[in-house]
Amino acid sequence: MRHKLPPPALDAAARRLEQLLAPQASGSACSPVALAWALWAFGRLGYRPPRSLLRRVESALRGRAAVQLYELEPADLARLVWGLAEASYYSGEPGNGGNSV
Repeated sequence: MRHKLPPPALDAAARRLEQLLAPQASGSACSPVALAWALWAFGRLGYRPPRSLLRRVESALRGRAAVQLYELEPADLARLVWGLAEASYYSGEPGNGGNSV
């Protein structure tokens, strides 16, 4: 069963997450676990977040949160990868600087 939320509510959630991941945001605003759950929830709700948010997620995961990726539980890693796949996000080759194809 798919749940539905009004698109403006999902857009607002995506904008807020994008703000939390902004380069000027203090500290590590979102852990990889939080990002995994957020992407999973967007996918589960059938919402495709804006590419700008997905690029920020990728940047956070390649940046300060990269060390924490190794501490993810397998289920959280699966949620993260599934959420990115549901959003049809592919950045290209590893280390390409986040250029989208």
